[in-house]
Amino acid sequence: MDTDNKQIGFLVCVSASPSSAKIIERTARMARAFDSGWVALYVETPDTLKLGAAANESLKGNIALAKRLGGEFVQVEGLDIASSVVEYARQANITDIVIGKSRNRKTLKSYFEKSLEEQIITLSENIEVHIVPDTGGAPRVRTPKAKFRFKWADVLKTLLLLAAATGICFALWALGVSETNFILIYALTVILISLFTGGYVYSIASSVICVLLFDFLFVEPYYTFHLMDTDYIFILITMFAVSVVMGMVTSRIIIRSAHAIKREKHLEDLHFLSRNIIRLQRFDEIVSLFTEYFRTRLKLNAVVYTAPFAAPADVTEETVNYVFEKGVTAGRFTKINSGIASYYLPVAADDKVLAVVGIFGADGAAAEEPDEEERTFMKMAIAQFALAMEKQIMLNDRKEALVSMEREKTRSNLLRSVSHDLRTPLTAIYGSASTIVGEDLDPGTVKELARDICEDSGWLIRMVENLLLVTKLNGADVVLKKQSEAAEEIIAQAVYKVKTRSGYNDIKVSVPEELILVPMDGMLIEQVIINLLDNAVKYSESKAPIEVCLRKSGGNAVIGVSDSGKGIDASVIDAVSGKGADVTGNAPDGKKGMGIGLSLCYTIVKAHGGRITAGNKATGGAEFEIILPLEETK
Repeated sequence: MDTDNKQIGFLVCVSASPSSAKIIERTARMARAFDSGWVALYVETPDTLKLGAAANESLKGNIALAKRLGGEFVQVEGLDIASSVVEYARQANITDIVIGKSRNRKTLKSYFEKSLEEQIITLSENIEVHIVPDTGGAPRVRTPKAKFRFKWADVLKTLLLLAAATGICFALWALGVSETNFILIYALTVILISLFTGGYVYSIASSVICVLLFDFLFVEPYYTFHLMDTDYIFILITMFAVSVVMGMVTSRIIIRSAHAIKREKHLEDLHFLSRNIIRLQRFDEIVSLFTEYFRTRLKLNAVVYTAPFAAPADVTEETVNYVFEKGVTAGRFTKINSGIASYYLPVAADDKVLAVVGIFGADGAAAEEPDEEERTFMKMAIAQFALAMEKQIMLNDRKEALVSMEREKTRSNLLRSVSHDLRTPLTAIYGSASTIVGEDLDPGTVKELARDICEDSGWLIRMVENLLLVTKLNGADVVLKKQSEAAEEIIAQAVYKVKTRSGYNDIKVSVPEELILVPMDGMLIEQVIINLLDNAVKYSESKAPIEVCLRKSGGNAVIGVSDSGKGIDASVIDAVSGKGADVTGNAPDGKKGMGIGLSLCYTIVKAHGGRITAGNKATGGAEFEIILPLEETK
């Protein structure tokens, strides 16, 4: 039963008793009957921290049963079971509490204290309480206290503290301080012994010794255990009781403090994980941090599998694939391939398994079964991992969508540019060819028209080559062949080709004395410069000089190309600079546009991690700047 989508109405109290299994099963049946969710609650108190091995095993079995039957397990910490159960039920809007009936053990405590179910009924008010009787069929699991471990170091600490307390009492007695004040000194000594030694035995033993020392050394007649004043009998009894109670309370505080420190450390580790994992931008970084967290913080050997095995070669790989497919824990301590030495946990989000975490033992040994608290923090860490992976997947999807949109935008721009740039030269070619065919022309006119056809055809060939190059650069698998090139050599080659092809010789080039090396694909950047020079030649007036300059600006190399023509439209300036929608290709002379060539320039420079700017000079004419990042010096 999936409780995530159902209103939780039932709560069952889980304990180490074998009869708790019957109560859990009864609660599961009741929840199914009412089509309701249910919670299995375990309250950790100072007494339950000292459960024996058998009781711990029984508790684990009951918790596993609750989970297997579809319940949600929750563990809380409290000083009193009844008040903790009722308070949780109120906070979670529980309508029914199910609890087993306590056995009627005749103890001194039972005469003065209500049973657990009576306490819950008293506190529950508007919550229904269902008591499941214990039939006595299952044997009671004893919950022995932690075994006492004798240590000479603790004995020495106890003796030294008792000796120090007695020495202080003698010093105060010599100063005239009343011996009744020594009771507080010995009580403080018992507390210190509880703090610095292990177990109740040392605190209780020190309480007895303190009473005897006080009676033997400071109560008349001195150095005997005979009491002349009967008032001291009450004082000694009170002193013993106070010392024992204070020692036991101190021991409980130490135990709870140790558990609180452990939990605080786990919470601090989770905060560290969430703080660092949110800043990572790559899957490998997230996986590395998560693996390191398991190894250093949780002291577990973990391996993260981000994809299932294509062809599982052993039972371990089959188990990993099973977890990917089913989204459940498998391996050791589970019903799925329990014979292997490791176990595997799914990292899931939105019912999709994003990764699998494998937990291994140290040095090839079998993994140890984690307790419920360790499982809780493992689940919290895995939840953080799942969120980080889901975020990264969303970011990657968003980047792919943006790239796809950019490619589609480029295709649309190219189609618009092609439609414009092809029409004008093709019309001119058609007109010239029709004139030659349909008119009786002199040889000079025919030759001139043929020259125009040749020029327009050459322009179309170069435009198609640019179009193919733009399409290639916008492909998904394009890889630039970058290497350090001397920028002035690339400029010289481009200028030579343009002069040879166009016959335009008034191109002035200025370069610095310093050799500027730029990481680039030389052939592509040369094509950018050629395209800009072709446009400059086409639109320069009266064969005015075209200027090409190279300079270094900060961490970039800047190649400038300027002419003395009519300039360019504002829409073209924005498009070339990456601010507008496209390069429309509107030519100032109405002949051949510049769209494909400038689109190619923009695409090539952008692929190099640079940018291109365009503008009009105050004195007239257009100017372009190619800005490329310089090679980093080591």
